[in-house]
Amino acid sequence: MISVIVPFYNAEEFIFELLSALKSQDYSEPYELIFVDNNSTDGSPKIVESFIAENNVTCRLFYYTEKPSSYGARNIGVKNALGDIFAFTDADCIPTKSWLTNISKIFSSNNKNKLVISGDVDLKILNENNIWEQFDKIAHMRNDKNIDKANVATANMAVSKEAFNAVGPFQELLSGADYLWSQRAKSLGLTVLFIPEVLVFHPTRKTVTEIKKKLFRIAIGQAQQYRGLKKLNFTRYKYIFTSASPLRVARYTYAILKQVGLIRSIKFALLFQILILEQSWQYLLALKNERKV
Repeated sequence: MISVIVPFYNAEEFIFELLSALKSQDYSEPYELIFVDNNSTDGSPKIVESFIAENNVTCRLFYYTEKPSSYGARNIGVKNALGDIFAFTDADCIPTKSWLTNISKIFSSNNKNKLVISGDVDLKILNENNIWEQFDKIAHMRNDKNIDKANVATANMAVSKEAFNAVGPFQELLSGADYLWSQRAKSLGLTVLFIPEVLVFHPTRKTVTEIKKKLFRIAIGQAQQYRGLKKLNFTRYKYIFTSASPLRVARYTYAILKQVGLIRSIKFALLFQILILEQSWQYLLALKNERKV
């Protein structure tokens, strides 16, 4: 059986559409849905509760309240899962109708206990001239581009229970624990395989505020990896030089130039340089806090 594991936090805007997509899967075998609330303050838990009461679908709701961490919530989902395959996605994703069927087919034709499936995450752009939508699609959740580094976003990942247990739980970080987990999986001899047919759709971030929130979350997650390490060393600060580099600005500006034109791409370059300097400062603040833990 496949256990679909979904952490969520204040997902009222998206979660009903995800529930509908999961209910409408063409997969013919039994599967279960596990939702884990990470301290939501909106009505999203009530939406899940209503779905459970009104639909003949195996769906359970759990809670993770210890800290803000979707990965901690995923670990709770794993602990309570009954299936021998775990399929992970996010509350703002929409899996295609054949998502679970395609996951099952891949595992059936491979040694499932030696495999991690990296599915495609298609970010849908509504306004082609929006510089932040274009950047978000290029920069984030690129399972297709990151497969050579074994970096798999849990927005669309599947693994057997046996393989997950061999690798161990996610680190309970704010961001980035999925990449650390999949890299650890590869180091232990698992095959990390990108399968484009295992597809989910995801909305793009549309404003500079949404992008800043994402970048800050990444910075804090990076700093959390150094929790408990008291000694200062270059490794801690390497992230600043890579994240705030003008080369990073140039790379992304060039990538969106053909999509939005010269004027908008110049605007992006100026604003993005400010954003990544702020991101580096956020990283330094978070690093200082982690040294106190």
